[in-house]
Amino acid sequence: KAPGFLHDVFARVGGPDGDSQHPVAADIMVHVYNGNVIGDNMWLWRADHAELAPGEQPRPGEQYHLVVPGECTVENGLVVDGDDVTAYGLAVEHTDQDQVVWRGERGRTYFYQCELPYDVNQTMFGDKGYTGYRVDAAVKKHEGFGLGIYSYFRDYECLVPAAIVAPDTDEVTFANAFTKKLRGHDGILS
Repeated sequence: KAPGFLHDVFARVGGPDGDSQHPVAADIMVHVYNGNVIGDNMWLWRADHAELAPGEQPRPGEQYHLVVPGECTVENGLVVDGDDVTAYGLAVEHTDQDQVVWRGERGRTYFYQCELPYDVNQTMFGDKGYTGYRVDAAVKKHEGFGLGIYSYFRDYECLVPAAIVAPDTDEVTFANAFTKKLRGHDGILS
């Protein structure tokens, strides 16, 4: 497998034009199949807002259209199936399911910033066990450094069981990981 390098990758599903006649959607923003890939400075974002459509009135205190369930749909920001993949400066925000899914061996992430989706409820997100960063149960070795997962459940309470879901083994480790409730309803439980 030839090594590869992904740098300065910015992907946004949705907006900014507010065009409801031509909805946008994706399954996965970036899917890494190959091994020995380095990703540096990637921001993968499901739009949380867009410009107002002609004649649309914003919510009180807002200046733009706030995305609601069913708009700008995308399941995951990053899915990694290759071995020996490293991510530096990764940001994934607001996808409808797991923000990151890592199935490759010996993966490493250095600095990860994540905001869970604003517009979800308990049934559509929390009860399904979706998370900010998921390492597949079959993975034997993985490392994460400086992972921050934030919540701002704008419209509904949504209790997410865990910000990071990973196998409980000695070679799957995380250092300096944290969660933060920005505002809105609760929240991340662990």
